[in-house]
Parts: sequence; C-alpha cells; structure tokens
Amino acid sequence: MSDRSSDISDVEHGRWPDWFGWLCLTGLALLSMAVLGPLLLKGRTLSGADGLFPPDQLQYLTWIREASNHWLIGNRFDFQPDSRVFLHPGFLLSGLVHRFTGLSLQTSFLTVWKPAAVLITFIGCWLYTRRTLRAGWPQRVGMFLALFAVMPWSGLWKLTGWGGAPRQYTLDFISGEMWTGQTMFGYMMTACAVFALPLVLLGLERVRNGGGWGLLAACSLGGAWIMWLQPWQGAELMVIVGLV
Repeated sequence: MSDRSSDISDVEHGRWPDWFGWLCLTGLALLSMAVLGPLLLKGRTLSGADGLFPPDQLQYLTWIREASNHWLIGNRFDFQPDSRVFLHPGFLLSGLVHRFTGLSLQTSFLTVWKPAAVLITFIGCWLYTRRTLRAGWPQRVGMFLALFAVMPWSGLWKLTGWGGAPRQYTLDFISGEMWTGQTMFGYMMTACAVFALPLVLLGLERVRNGGGWGLLAACSLGGAWIMWLQPWQGAELMVIVGLV
C-alpha cells in the first residue's frame, strides 16, 4: 500500500470534480427523482412511497412514527409478541425531525435522506475512483459505471424468454440490487451505507500511512454508523479490513 501511495500524485487531480463529475452529480440527482418527480409534477398525493416496491417505504414511515414517539421501534407487521427493542439511527433522525418541526412523516423521510443519499453516493464514488484510477477518462468511466451501470442480463433474458418467470424475477432482483439507481428509490439509507464504505476505506488507508488517532476514531465511528444503518455493508467492511 505504501508503494501505491507513493504515486498518489499521478492518480488524484484537483480538489473539486471536473465538468464530467458535475454532470454525473446532476444526473444522479435527476435519477433520484425518477419516481417522485412525476408524482410532484402531476400534483398527486404523496404517500411517502418513493420506490418500486411501496410496502417497504410505508413500513419505514411506521418506524419513523414509532421512533418519534418512543425512540425505540417494534415490529408491528407480524403476530409475534414483542416490545420496542430496536434503536435505528436513520429512522430516529427522521422521527426527531417529524416530532420537533411538525413536518409530515413523508417529508421528514424524503427531505433528510434523499439529499444525503445523493451527496454521499457521489462523493464516495468520486473520491474512490479518483484514488484508484488514472486521471481523465479512466476516472470518468469508472465513476459513470459505478453510478449508473445496470447489468444487462435481466433484459436479455426477458427478450429471449429463457427460464420463465421465476428465473426472470431472480435476475431482476439481482440486477436491481447491483444498480446504484435502485438505492435512490426509497432505499436512501442503504445508499448512504454503501457509499460511506469507500470513504471509511480511504480514511483507513491514510491512517496506515501516518494518519493520527483522530482520523482513526472518525473511521471507527464511520464504520459503526455503516453497520448500524445497513448490517450487510458493515459485515463487508469488517471482512475487507480484516483481510487487509
């Protein structure tokens, strides 16, 4: 890693994104509104469901309401006896916004996490590609692929009709899970966790190359935040750090 760090000046360019980076940020912001935007333009009532699978977002609104009233969240979507046992930082933050500003559940969810998801996603992609790829078009292509690329297998499978509906559903699910755009549609906390992960990795690299205890503490807190928002990314971060 030290050898890699020695040529960092050949890899990184500029403190701010270039014209292509700003275009990518604009495109990502517009993409994040692909579901919500048409509803706003047509004057439709906003239920808070900002995704392609509305039950998830409606459940999130329930958790935000519970967090605003009780801080802790319980599961009201099964018949198992339980109590409020879950403290989630994302739903709690929106819950506090709802409670102390009077904003609706929908607004406290979307206005907090939609901008955060767009910014963290872009910054995480931009900084990581700037660090790992050569300046110019290698960085630009890498950032574009990370932000917008969709695996084509689902569409090709649908055109051919191979495998039937079950296989089509599986490929649709996998393609969606690997597409950054899907996290912009109602799964903004997932986007924040996924793209905060490269930021923590970049910080840990600086720690290994002489960064202070303050930076290490910030990386540790960032890792804890990722794990709390999205356990899968937390596990991924632990495996990466452990192996390296």
